[in-house]
Amino acid sequence: MPGMSTRVLSGILLVATICAGFVSGMAGGYFYLASQSRQAVTPIVQTISPEPIADLVVRVMPSVVSIYILSKEGEDPFGDRWVNERGREQIAGGSGFFVSSEGLIVTNRHVLDGTDVEYEVVTSDGRSYPAEVLAIDSVLDLAVLKVEGHGFPALELGDSSVVRPGQSVIAIGNTLAEFQNSVTMGIVSGVNRRLWAGEDEATAEILEEAIQTDAPINLGNSGGPLIDLDGKVIGVNTAVGEAQSLGFALPSNAVRRVVDSIRQFGRIVRPWIGIRYDMEERGARIAGGTGSQPGIIIDSPADKADLRAGDLILSFEGEALDVEHPLAGRMAKFNPGDVVKLVVERGEETLNIDLKLGDRDSIK
Repeated sequence: MPGMSTRVLSGILLVATICAGFVSGMAGGYFYLASQSRQAVTPIVQTISPEPIADLVVRVMPSVVSIYILSKEGEDPFGDRWVNERGREQIAGGSGFFVSSEGLIVTNRHVLDGTDVEYEVVTSDGRSYPAEVLAIDSVLDLAVLKVEGHGFPALELGDSSVVRPGQSVIAIGNTLAEFQNSVTMGIVSGVNRRLWAGEDEATAEILEEAIQTDAPINLGNSGGPLIDLDGKVIGVNTAVGEAQSLGFALPSNAVRRVVDSIRQFGRIVRPWIGIRYDMEERGARIAGGTGSQPGIIIDSPADKADLRAGDLILSFEGEALDVEHPLAGRMAKFNPGDVVKLVVERGEETLNIDLKLGDRDSIK
């Protein structure tokens, strides 16, 4: 049928025309995007970023610093290590971040390990400053450095108690002490993880509020911030797990207590009762311990209050203890010298005990 053939041919031509226009439009669109992509590979991308995450990184990056540990012994005689302009050999490095405009910097204690060394802080724009150690936390893997100057861009400490699994986070640091300003992203994998923290076995305590993340944390990232999508610090990157995509960060609320203590007392003041314990569903169980790792340290506040191995501390100053509300978190709200009331279960007895909190600096 001639009429039908004509209509079919017209339809085919119409579809072909539309397809050709569509392909032409796609090609034009691709060319436009390619042109935009080529234009984006210029320095201006650092100030005009199409990505919210990139904008956030640009905003917080000036607050993150690289920390270098330098030998005082002078230049490397073999010439195979980096030396600074004063001839100091770099022997290690890590990360940190400003928490005040007056030059206070938070990092990990283990980043500062070394004897007869100096510390140098390098900001994201390449400026370097000599730094002094202001305080080292004897419990948490934290330290505070100070550089001279004013107007430094400080990061805000967020509330780590509201951090939730699945929340997106960003880690920034000096990866491998070589690649400054490295950025990784992931999620919070878990909260209230338990890690041992301390300088030695006799005084080590359990950190019960660590944040677990799958954001890659490599050597050198230690001491750098773990931030949320508001740009607030929710943790300090501190440990790389043995498994893949397993890292840990100290909670920002613990960091805040350290910083506030330094501002108020000029040093880290931490309440202490002197026990080893395990958190259970109904409270904190004092461990039995051994000779080198006693459950109750001799002459500690717990020893003086007649606490005993096996006791179950049910509440601390009227607040119940359980896995979600650990002893360390309850105790951190108080100061050395405060007298607190404990409710303790010992066998079939329930005891009310008054205990005077001690100061960890008093440990000999």
